Amino acid sequence: MAEDTLADAVELQREGGDALDSNPQYRRVLDLLPGVRHGLVYANLNEIIRQLDPEDLEVYADGEYVDGQAILEEAIGSAAVSYTLGNQKEDTLGRYAVVLTLFPE
Repeated sequence: MAEDTLADAVELQREGGDALDSNPQYRRVLDLLPGVRHGLVYANLNEIIRQLDPEDLEVYADGEYVDGQAILEEAIGSAAVSYTLGNQKEDTLGRYAVVLTLFPE
């Protein structure tokens, strides 16, 4: 699975793909983060959940198995962490912001 993901990433770099900026989930996360950012880590958790084997996400509740993958697909969107660097000379602190979107569009 990891080899396929890496191969897909390399292929997208070579051939080009849709710009991340055109992804509504990505735009939604960026809109929730502070404007000044020195770095950003983004993950479309919903897409990752869809790639998993449904059997790995079965949940046993009230004496029966529940489709955990379907529940997660409906509830979890994307996540991002951004940071700004502090400056010792100006006595400013570095800051981190974390966003997790729920109920993807």
